[in-house]
Amino acid sequence: MMLAGLHTENFVLLGVGFCAYWIIKVGIFVLRAAHRIMGLEMATPPAPSPAQASSWLPIVYTAFGAFLGFILTRWKDWLDERKMQKRFFAAVHAELIQMNEHFEGTLRDATENEEKLDKGERRALHLLTKFQRGVYDSQIGKLKDVSDQLLIEIIQFYDKLSNLESVKARFTSISFDLTSLTETQDDNPREGPLVMQYRVALDEIIKRINELRPVLLRLIAETQSM
Repeated sequence: MMLAGLHTENFVLLGVGFCAYWIIKVGIFVLRAAHRIMGLEMATPPAPSPAQASSWLPIVYTAFGAFLGFILTRWKDWLDERKMQKRFFAAVHAELIQMNEHFEGTLRDATENEEKLDKGERRALHLLTKFQRGVYDSQIGKLKDVSDQLLIEIIQFYDKLSNLESVKARFTSISFDLTSLTETQDDNPREGPLVMQYRVALDEIIKRINELRPVLLRLIAETQSM
């Protein structure tokens, strides 16, 4: 995939360079033709004054220069955007690798806690650490064009990650309430509903991680090849 991407970019650059070359060639031809035509017009009656004939040349040169400048500017912008996207993919790739390790640890702790609940053990799990997403949050706004399919998939993944963080925050709140509840005897009637909410939130976390992890692994592979 990396070779395919490099070949595609090389073909694009070659095509743009080829087009720019012929634009320059055609522009020079037009300028020369215009210069000859104006020279003939000066020699053919009624002949305009030299000042009138030569006054068109700056206009033609200016128009051609503006057109060529526009083409080269768009080409430079495209190259700069490609470079920025590649840097973004490289940075997000490193962040996704760390996130995968965090996913594995969270899934392991949540599964073990679920098994203990099934055995009747009441030990609350606190998932306080958030998934790292600082690179994505700080860099995504710098991209001018997010129409690339891989970029769209990364944005969708981080959106789902935000939903997972919301479930984790709710779960952590319930786990602390449950921990404080077991330390007193007055609030025992609330323990049953809290345990039920705790279990539902725990199951939801496990479910969402299992759904997101294949997507995460695929994004790690695809960003590595960019």
